[in-house]
Amino acid sequence: SAAWAPASLTVSNCSLAFAQDQFELNVTNDITVDQGGRLGLGRYAAGTNYFLRCGGNLLLTNGGILHVYAGATNDPATNYGALVAVTNTLTIGAGASLYTYAHETNGGTPLIQAGTIALAAAGRINANARGYKMRSGPGAGGSWDVVPYGEGGGGYGGRGGGGEDGPSGSAYGSPTNPIDPGSGAGSYSDRSRCGGNGGGSVRLEAAGTVTLDGTIEANGAIGFNGLAASGSGGGIHIRC
Repeated sequence: SAAWAPASLTVSNCSLAFAQDQFELNVTNDITVDQGGRLGLGRYAAGTNYFLRCGGNLLLTNGGILHVYAGATNDPATNYGALVAVTNTLTIGAGASLYTYAHETNGGTPLIQAGTIALAAAGRINANARGYKMRSGPGAGGSWDVVPYGEGGGGYGGRGGGGEDGPSGSAYGSPTNPIDPGSGAGSYSDRSRCGGNGGGSVRLEAAGTVTLDGTIEANGAIGFNGLAASGSGGGIHIRC
């Protein structure tokens, strides 16, 4: 594994990504992502664990974006595929965004920990369509290879919608610890983008307070052209 341990980090008007497997970014003091800066940890549907540790405050502001990609984990229901740990305050300001990506086949999810968390009005945490891919997940919708629009929708807390011919996805997950990502819909074999992805997972843990004035979303994706089956919504779990 690789690591970098700067005293502080500011990402402004540029993009900076750390995608090597099991990469550890250990910042002693503050991290600031602003003026349209983009900071990325991990890479899509690849690797195992990724780590970002901040010994001070982590501030996303003025259009700053943090992308956190989970790697695969040996137990998606209890472990994590990426960890962001902030000693003091994680702030997502107005116009700033945190995107969390589950592993699309393994189901590993990012875990966000901080002393306190503040999501400002017009700030957002977004895991839309960032869960299991189509045909994947414990609640994957049934596929149908005769006509393109007969697939089943992804399930999660309840069964997915039944397709004209493909069965609905099964229910799964915990009502008290909803950290699993959503499952993908079924798909027609000749149209690889037919079914929608499931929603991802937003996992927030704070030792102190969590202030939410912005938007948190983990919606499933709509199927191809709005005619095919959609993925299930993902999980949002906040603990403080």
